[in-house]
This record gives sequence, C-alpha cells and structure tokens, in this order.
Amino acid sequence: VKAEECETVMVYVDKVLDTVAIASNYFDFLIVDSVDALVSEADAAKTTTENTQMGGVSKQIKAFFRKNSRRRSSIAWVNHMSTGLGQYAKSYTTGGKALPRYSTLRFRIDRVDFIRPNDDADPIGFISKISMVKNRLGPIGRATLLYYIFGEGFSVDYDYFLTAKKLGII
Repeated sequence: VKAEECETVMVYVDKVLDTVAIASNYFDFLIVDSVDALVSEADAAKTTTENTQMGGVSKQIKAFFRKNSRRRSSIAWVNHMSTGLGQYAKSYTTGGKALPRYSTLRFRIDRVDFIRPNDDADPIGFISKISMVKNRLGPIGRATLLYYIFGEGFSVDYDYFLTAKKLGII
C-alpha cells in the first residue's frame, strides 16, 4: 500500500459521546471500544508546534459522566493500560482519570500463559486472568481464569474439559 493511499480517520470524542447518549436510551448494554483512540476536535486541529493542553478527551468524558449518570443502560468502556518507561514505572490508563474514577466496575485482564498440547508444540490459545479492580456493588479482589482458543474465542468446552480432568472423570 502506498503512503498516499492510506487514510487516517479521526474519531472525535464529542461525536462518540453524543451517539452513546442517544443509544443509551434505547439499549440496555453498550460497549465503547478503544477509548484511547478518541481525539478531541481541538487536539486534531493543532499542529505539532502549538502548545498542547492536557486532558482534552478526559475532560469531555468527565463531563459526559456527570451529565449522564442516570441513564437506563450499562456502558462498558474498553481501555487499555500502558506501562511507563523506567525501573519503577507504573501502569496508567490512557484518556486520563475520568474512566477509573467514575466507573462502577473495573476489571483488569492479563495474559497468564499459553495453552499448548505439549511443551514443544505451538500454542493453540492462551489463558487470561480477569481480576476485579473496583466494584461499587460488591467486594473487590475476585478473579477468574478464561481460556481463549485461537480461531474459536473464549472456550467453555475447554473449561469443562479441565474441570472433568481435575475431578478424575477423564
């Protein structure tokens, strides 16, 4: 693909938040993926030489949470964590502190290990650990393992297989 054929599509945060506000009146559950890909129109219009103001997207998301706290639907905001550079680097979420602060439930997903038929074989999937980081509705600290099989997705059958193997049925 030639460079002139590539086109970047900007996803403006205000358009996404307007759509989420309208859709939350009609649906019970919404998923907003890739919060870190959102950009404010003001940030998109800036050049690299202009001074940048921190928190453009975060401020708009914070205002959205304050204004739309009593919506009918539940909204899952998918965001990733990044690790800073250095020996004592901490993990942080992109998009500021609005999502971690105003959320009701927060989960952390980590890849624990690969699933292999034997030690020398190529992986057929991986094991993910999902931990509850924040829960305003109940106790925190709960965790579970999910098994992801390539080409299939998260596998209930593999979990049944491991349970049967653990109980000695197989």
